[in-house]
Amino acid sequence: MPWEWTHAQEAYDAARRNLEKKDDEWLAIVLTEWRVDQKFKEEEPKIGDFDVERAWVNCMARDDIIDAIWDKMAEQRTCTNGGFEAWACPFGCGVHLISFRYQPESAT
Repeated sequence: MPWEWTHAQEAYDAARRNLEKKDDEWLAIVLTEWRVDQKFKEEEPKIGDFDVERAWVNCMARDDIIDAIWDKMAEQRTCTNGGFEAWACPFGCGVHLISFRYQPESAT
């Protein structure tokens, strides 16, 4: 069962730094998931929606992608049971979790 964020500021700072270290492909997929999830809430999904949204994300600057993901994460405020990792995507996919503990370069 997911929890809501209730951490000290240091944990949020560490999570943001961990997000910033993710590679471009990972970031693009996560932001695309956010965009597709929002689109599905507004209208019936269509074949090719993911590709259309991914193309849009690919035109964005890296810093803008990171900011958009962080804003969505902070709005949703969901983390794993125990509060160890924040959901970076709307679904809490195991590969799209961000630790609230600072992780060195080799750990991401």
